[in-house]
Amino acid sequence: MQAKNIKNKKKSIRELDKQIEKLTDKLLLFDQLARGSVATIKTKCGVKVCRRCLSGKMHPHTRISWTENGKGYTRKIPEDEIEWFKSTSQKYREFKVIRRDLKKLELKKKKMVDSLENLLLIETRKLKPFLWTKK
Repeated sequence: MQAKNIKNKKKSIRELDKQIEKLTDKLLLFDQLARGSVATIKTKCGVKVCRRCLSGKMHPHTRISWTENGKGYTRKIPEDEIEWFKSTSQKYREFKVIRRDLKKLELKKKKMVDSLENLLLIETRKLKPFLWTKK
């Protein structure tokens, strides 16, 4: 019965290895990543006689925001870079999901390897009684 469990554990570990390899291959396809989000804000331009500001409409600006090492950053982004940033930040979110899934699989694999170790120790002790410790 234990031999069957050992065989099943080994098979499961190999399957996890294949899943881990697939996710790792996906991660290696990414070439550019950008953290953050895009928002449009309205500001005054600073010109005292600006009709737009005087009428209350103000000027729209697209800004990006992100955090790094616990510190927040905000920067104005050129209009021609907005689409690039949106797609690159979406890639970053996808990267994080794959990385999270990879971490879960690796933890699952570690637990399975620990379990396999215990099964193998028990089987070995059955063959060699002098390895048993008294409780």
